[in-house]
Amino acid sequence: MHDRMANFTVLMVTATMIVSISIVSSSANLFCARRYINGRWSSVGNCDDNKNHGKVVTALKESIEQENDTPARPLDLIFVVDGSNSIGISNFQLIKDWLVNVTDRLHGKLGNNLRTEVLQYSNKDPAYLGLPIEYSTQFEIPYVLNDNLPMEEKANRIKSMPYLNSQTYTYYALRRANEWEFLQSEYYQKSKKMIIVVTDGEASDSPLLETWWKKYGETGIVTAIAVGDGAYMKFFDQLRMIANGRKGGERIYTIDTYSDLTTISSHLIDSIVYTYHRITET
Repeated sequence: MHDRMANFTVLMVTATMIVSISIVSSSANLFCARRYINGRWSSVGNCDDNKNHGKVVTALKESIEQENDTPARPLDLIFVVDGSNSIGISNFQLIKDWLVNVTDRLHGKLGNNLRTEVLQYSNKDPAYLGLPIEYSTQFEIPYVLNDNLPMEEKANRIKSMPYLNSQTYTYYALRRANEWEFLQSEYYQKSKKMIIVVTDGEASDSPLLETWWKKYGETGIVTAIAVGDGAYMKFFDQLRMIANGRKGGERIYTIDTYSDLTTISSHLIDSIVYTYHRITET
């Protein structure tokens, strides 16, 4: 009854991304051995005629490749971008170009460990509506964390994002990011969370930013980086509250005009990568 037997040996060394599998099938008239090492199959013996074995090999190969595509230390990163009327449409175009550049470079450095999203904010829903934050339509979100899109498609969606051109409800946007967007990530349970806030003025709901910090920043649930433009000194304390709870100048970037965004790109990317390694090792 048992004229064929199969032995499976699996070795996974994730630190060096080496995966080795040996499969041996035998019967009275057939010997077949296959090994899968670093993305390639090699065989010894007469494997082509063994259709059942071939199905096993294919299934195992697909399973391994899917497993290798799972990030070991996932990072969910949301760009929370001010779309208020003080920015202006030409500056908003500069922001979108900058977002495309930074997102592309970050994916190049962090690979499949990184999931990104862009959330543009401006207005909020009236309190009397009692609308849960997840049902709000006040945001422009060209793609979300779970959208497995090529960079070209992400770039197209960012560039096509309309400008909201109204107020500056920063706390409301941070609530949406933490209370809904992060929760939708397929890696929510094990991912680290990071927010990059890009704004040019005082938040319309500024007294509530401390509430956000104490709930999400101070507890380590989210790591935030703040980028301030224009007359940032007038709301510098708000940038500090978002980034570090007013405990210093860590993770704050300031520029005089939006055309200067490119001057901070490399340092910001290095800071994100450094912070990623720091928070994923704890």
